[in-house]
Amino acid sequence: MTREEFIKQLIKQNGYNIKSFAAAISMPYSTLLSMLNNSIGGASVESAIKICEKLNIPVEILKKENFSNTTKILEKENLNTHEKEFIKKYRQLTAEQQGAIENSIDYYIKANTKDETTENGEDPFANKVG
Repeated sequence: MTREEFIKQLIKQNGYNIKSFAAAISMPYSTLLSMLNNSIGGASVESAIKICEKLNIPVEILKKENFSNTTKILEKENLNTHEKEFIKKYRQLTAEQQGAIENSIDYYIKANTKDETTENGEDPFANKVG
């Protein structure tokens, strides 16, 4: 699999078509199409960074020659359908909106891990004098 095929596959996996992805990264459709049909290797660094950031992959990954193993690694994340859909929706948000979601998740994780306390907030291991 070529770099271009790999990027096309990731675009599709993230719920975009080429036109909607171009709009999401503020790149002319014709520019993105040309990059994906010819060679992403000849693209500007800024364009490659935009693509990689939106797809949540490191730019360095584009140095690879063969992407067959890369897609297998990405598939091994074992995400269920609901999790994959959540990630697709998350990636369509602005950076500010993504930050708000991350803050909400952090809040609920902290709320759910009450540092070894019971539901009423008491430490079950505290010495009680009695």
